[in-house]
Amino acid sequence: MAFESHVSSDGDFVLLPARSGQASIPSVFKVPRLKGHDMYEITVSELQQHFSSGDITSKEYTQYCLNRIQACNPYLEAVIETNPDALNIAEVLDLERASKKLRGPLHGIPVLVKDNMATSDRMQTTAGSWALLGSIVPKDAHIVSLLREAGAVILGKSNLDEWAGMRCSYYSTGFSARGGQCRNPFDLTREPSGSSSGSAVGVSANLVPLAFGTETDTSIIGPALANGVVGIKPTVGLTSRGGVIPVSETQDSVGPFGRTVADAVLALDVIAGADDDDKFSTQPGRKQPSSYFAYVTDRRSLKDATFGLPMKRFWDVAPAPQRAVVEKVINLIRRAGATIVEVDMPCAEERLHTDGRWDWERYGESDPAKSEITVSKVQTYYLMERYLSQLKNTPMRTLEDIVAYNDENSGAEGGKPDQLPAFPYGQDLFHRCVATKGIKNDTYYSALHHCQSQCRENGIDAALMYTNPTTKISQTLDALLFCDIKMGGQCIAAQAGYPIISVPVGLDPDGMPVSLTLQHTAWEETRLVKWASAIEDLVLHELRLRPTPTFKNHLRKNVPVEYAWKYPGAPKWGSSRWDYHTLTSSFARKLNIAYMASTRKTAYITGAASGIGLAVARSLSTRGYTIALGDLNLAAAQKALATLDNPDSIAVEVDVSSWESQLKAFETVISKLGKLDFVIVNAGVGERVFVPNDGGKGTGFVKPDLTVMNVDLNGFVYTTSLAIQQMRRQEAQGGWRGKIVGTASVCGFYCVPTLPIYTAAKHGAVGFVRSYGKYLPEEQISLNAVCPHVLRTGISTSAFYDSLESQRLLVPMTGVVKAFEHFIDSEDSGECMEIGPGNVLEIRKAPEVVNADSKQLNELLYHRGRPLHLAKET
Repeated sequence: MAFESHVSSDGDFVLLPARSGQASIPSVFKVPRLKGHDMYEITVSELQQHFSSGDITSKEYTQYCLNRIQACNPYLEAVIETNPDALNIAEVLDLERASKKLRGPLHGIPVLVKDNMATSDRMQTTAGSWALLGSIVPKDAHIVSLLREAGAVILGKSNLDEWAGMRCSYYSTGFSARGGQCRNPFDLTREPSGSSSGSAVGVSANLVPLAFGTETDTSIIGPALANGVVGIKPTVGLTSRGGVIPVSETQDSVGPFGRTVADAVLALDVIAGADDDDKFSTQPGRKQPSSYFAYVTDRRSLKDATFGLPMKRFWDVAPAPQRAVVEKVINLIRRAGATIVEVDMPCAEERLHTDGRWDWERYGESDPAKSEITVSKVQTYYLMERYLSQLKNTPMRTLEDIVAYNDENSGAEGGKPDQLPAFPYGQDLFHRCVATKGIKNDTYYSALHHCQSQCRENGIDAALMYTNPTTKISQTLDALLFCDIKMGGQCIAAQAGYPIISVPVGLDPDGMPVSLTLQHTAWEETRLVKWASAIEDLVLHELRLRPTPTFKNHLRKNVPVEYAWKYPGAPKWGSSRWDYHTLTSSFARKLNIAYMASTRKTAYITGAASGIGLAVARSLSTRGYTIALGDLNLAAAQKALATLDNPDSIAVEVDVSSWESQLKAFETVISKLGKLDFVIVNAGVGERVFVPNDGGKGTGFVKPDLTVMNVDLNGFVYTTSLAIQQMRRQEAQGGWRGKIVGTASVCGFYCVPTLPIYTAAKHGAVGFVRSYGKYLPEEQISLNAVCPHVLRTGISTSAFYDSLESQRLLVPMTGVVKAFEHFIDSEDSGECMEIGPGNVLEIRKAPEVVNADSKQLNELLYHRGRPLHLAKET
């Protein structure tokens, strides 16, 4: 993994300066001033200064927030209802302040709580479902009572995935029957993630400074990432779940959202605490300092820290557009004096799919004794019955009652499949919960033990214990850092019951927020607070940014919403499951077939049976691409194909040095795949004797062996020319008709005296890419080349590779694959990237012209040659 990348400047992603994001947003979302004071992105400490000075009262700010909700919520649907007593509560708190009675740093601060947290007031507590409308809770949830005691104003209830995402396997995240479809403020067609959707959106969109959510698996950190805010998912038991509509007693956790780490930590200080109604909050070994806020620090603390990057199933499969944003921050952390090391979680290959995606139902049917969902189904049943039994003024007493209500009120709740677009599977997960009857059988206990031990001792704890390969000294890392777009890291922490903090660090090329997440073992929130605040300070100091919402597509009301991030292989829909496109219900099938037919990504790779070609094929396969593997050895290509688990992909025989063979193979590929989004020109051979040296004693002359030239240069041009002709016939998608990436070599930059033909061929390939690649974007086609130093392929001998590896001069395959991914995902063309030992990646620019005359001559030559490439009129 190359974090010393010099791929480009900031062209791979977008950075926004702090508090400058209102200029181009729709007027309805612009944050107005209050009594002349700037309220945009205002922090809790800044509000307290205003309250203390008397410039603004809590009642005035509460009314301000209510006005903002009234203006924005019809678009965002983040708030289910507001508190009719909020202004009266704020007025009482103002009087307390005037009499010198201050309850703490949240005194007078309006907050939202998720609609699965009981409030014993005039608001409803329904988990977003009509089934609990009118029900009366016995008392405030413990978190709500703590917030009231701390002087917070409970402003309203935030929207959520209905029943916190437990009613069905597939649904549109952020949707509840009562609250509607909550929407992402960066782009309202995109998912807000869930299940604590409205809480994260409310903070991100400047509706409130703080909000609170719950997480069973990804439900705090997922929305924090998607909406560009700080989220804290505490260790299970640090915050009480008393009075919260439950899913899992071993995984549920209550945590805050804020626009800064400091704000979120102030909120955590209020809600952390033991509660007799939650046995997990009084367990032996529980640790809580007097104040987490005392651990907030700045960037200077990063010096001498050591952080781990979990690679396998995490960083190795992180999507390139978003990974590039986080990698820049990783480099900043290193320059601040921290050490970054690569680690692995031994459990990762078992707990996560090969592409690293989150799936809490993994093994649910095939091996339930290993499955997280096995535990949650049982716990949901008996915990829900326990919660419902305490309610008044409702006929709902069991989960069966809820299921029956949804079926009887299908127009509103969509209890059966295909009745509502947001719930294409109806309430299949509730049915599976009911089937367990809440019985803790041997399979349940096996699954609970297996998930916890794998994700604790064999997961996060193992990754945190790092042994230096040189000194053999072991240490506990200060934190694990993730670019967790696919949410695999969150999945592991959820099953372990361990804490996470997310810190927004930038925007991806599509304008969506990207965050860095930090993880540690149980009860180590102090460490996470320290390092998250230090990294946040570093990012703000070095990059001057905070990603703020742009409210694109603010008039759209699509259901289901689209997935938050765009990258090759990303799912289309913002569903509860990554693989939404595999749905078999009739509604979902109709919804996805048209999309998949129009956006299915395809690639053709030459030299694909082994080495670089096979490594790139595996990378693209994990992204969901359909691939054609071309190779001179058809049997080897077919064997390689069998390892991909990609049933729509094919293998073809091709001799790249032969035009006839290339044409035949290419026509086969097009007939099978229909189109080509990417072509990887990879086939190549190494240097061989081109003129035998007879010591000057021979007679006559021997024709030189130009096999290397024919394969490495002529074959390169043949494949590229076929790709260009095909791509010219295709409609552009995302601004491109297609992209071509070739394998060249550092011998295309440097001269190796003993490799003359290989060097000539690679110089030719580099020159071809640097020249033609600068013209092709005019036709919406890109052409680039990857130029590695020596890596282990079939070109040379094992002894030679072993010697280089012992000297740390061998290039790991991961860096080469990353270079290909960069060009596949970027807007570059005509560029050649060197991959050196240590996985250093750098775009090597073509030589500069020596003077103005040379520059003018090159421009004249460009215009002289341009007509050769223009389309001919028919």
